Amino acid sequence: MLESLRSGFKRIIAPVAKLLVRLGVSANSVTIVGTLAVVVTAFVTAFTGQLIIGTILLTIFVLADGLDGSVASLTTGGTKFGAFLDSTLDRIADWSLFVAIGILLYRAKNSYVCIFLPSVLGISLKYIGLLSCAIALMAAFVTSYTRARGQSISVDPKSGLITRADRVAVILISMAISGLTNQLFWLSCAMILLSIGGIVTVVQRIIEVKQGLK
Repeated sequence: MLESLRSGFKRIIAPVAKLLVRLGVSANSVTIVGTLAVVVTAFVTAFTGQLIIGTILLTIFVLADGLDGSVASLTTGGTKFGAFLDSTLDRIADWSLFVAIGILLYRAKNSYVCIFLPSVLGISLKYIGLLSCAIALMAAFVTSYTRARGQSISVDPKSGLITRADRVAVILISMAISGLTNQLFWLSCAMILLSIGGIVTVVQRIIEVKQGLK
């Protein structure tokens, strides 16, 4: 879903890419600025609790993630270092999203987590969400590592239940719903979903690498 939206958005930002090229802005500079925008927005959202505005801005930045690629295609055509930098900074952007959610859950009052559950269950869901957030973050990083390590031994594991685009889409949708309902219940559920899906994805890629080496 996110990839299809991004491809359409890429056509919209094409004039912006051409303008940046005329101004002499490099693709790597766009990558760095885009990552900083995601990180800053994620943390500002976490500490202010402005989920609707934060979700809108983060969605724009995520969809514009291909802007650096558009600039590169109009200049150098893309370089190995550019691809490396983009992939590396994507991990930082992912980290900031998970940490922001962790901060939101940690700072939330129990009633803000879920108003329609008893207090004890609300507290439990809050801390289950925090634990799931940590597990989902670990799984996201290990998923990326399995592919990088697999490629180094001539196997490229791409399969898996949860891709990066899926993770980001789930996070943004759950943030939007939590903001609209004023309940972080949805963020906790999203973290539980991503933690389980992330672990399954890691196992799937390990199996794929093992089979690829036979």
